[in-house]
Amino acid sequence: REPAPPLPGGFAPGEQVYFTGASETLDTGERVVHGQAVEVSGPATQEPYVGQHVLVRFPGHKALVSILPAVLSRDPTPLFAGGFKPGDRLYYIGSAVLGYDASGKHSFKLSFGERGEVVGQGDAATEVGMIFAGPGRTNRQFSLLPAELSWEEPSGGEPCSSRSR
Repeated sequence: REPAPPLPGGFAPGEQVYFTGASETLDTGERVVHGQAVEVSGPATQEPYVGQHVLVRFPGHKALVSILPAVLSRDPTPLFAGGFKPGDRLYYIGSAVLGYDASGKHSFKLSFGERGEVVGQGDAATEVGMIFAGPGRTNRQFSLLPAELSWEEPSGGEPCSSRSR
């Protein structure tokens, strides 16, 4: 019997690696989080992914996920500004801010006390990328300074004024 061909990216079944892609909610409703440890299961078995993707198991997921090897790393992802990591759930303690979608036509507001999730580095190395739930299944993404974020739910008080808006 011939040995199995190597997996794309040189990974091996059973190897623990880290997901370096963007955090998102899959169609199944399960979350994949940047920096999360995953286990390589084997090669992708469905076209058009055969020979290009590997199957990985995310903790708590029922099904395997087909992933490009380029978004997997053997090294843990580094912490972001403020020492935060992907998946951290934090409260916004800054002044209300208005953001816009990619088209620049639709605005949305981020308010003091809202809770969101770290998804990556912000627009600048000194900022943290955060997602906050929006109406329906939409998400609002902001690039925020660590001083605008807190582990503790604010109980009133004044928003911090870490930058001018």
